[in-house]
Formats: sequence, C-alpha cells, structure tokens
Amino acid sequence: MKSKLRKISVNELTFNYAISHEKCLKEEAGYLRLTVWPSDNKSQKLIVITRFDDPWLNFGPLISCPPEKAPNLFELRPVTPAEVRKVIESAQEKGWPASPKSHEVLFEWDRDLQKLLPCTTC
Repeated sequence: MKSKLRKISVNELTFNYAISHEKCLKEEAGYLRLTVWPSDNKSQKLIVITRFDDPWLNFGPLISCPPEKAPNLFELRPVTPAEVRKVIESAQEKGWPASPKSHEVLFEWDRDLQKLLPCTTC
C-alpha cells in the first residue's frame, strides 16, 4: 500500500496524515500505521497502529473461511476519514500535541471500542 498524504481539519486545526501497512509486527494479523501531524509541525507525530486485514493479501484464507466466521477472524473495514477524525479527537483528549517541541507519540486504536490504548503490539 502506497501511503498518500492527506489533510483533515479537526477542531479548527489542520492536520496531515498518511496510512501505510505496518511491517514491524511479528503477528500473523494485518495492521495499518496511521501517522498524523499538525500541518505546521511535522515533529509532533501521532503514530497509531490499528488492525486491518487486506482482502487482496488474504484472499485465500478469506475464501476458504466459513462466511459466518470471517467477521470474527478478519478486520476488513477500511480506515475512513471519519475514523481518522475520531483518532485525532481522542489523542487531543489525551493531551496531544503536548507542546511545539514534543516528538512522536505511539498508540493502538481499538476499532470496536473507538478508543486509543497504549501500544502493546510493537
């Protein structure tokens, strides 16, 4: 997946973000990396890891899986701009960005709870 730079406005602030496959994880499950930063300060990155099983990369397991079990085994919902907005709002509630000199912050996004958690997958 090629990550494309996108813009989003949240609470009257403009942010840039990019979504890419997460490669550092040792688990079999698929993950995406959402990287967000204020448009005026790239050093204040918010890095969020979330589950996503690319249907093209998992085509064999998907078609061989019983249809009623697929939703429990695979995360096929794409990350939407609305979900990115929720991630940013959750991070802002946790104090991100803390200051103009702050650096990267790492979280995991629970897509079912719609909640940022400390990252345990990396």
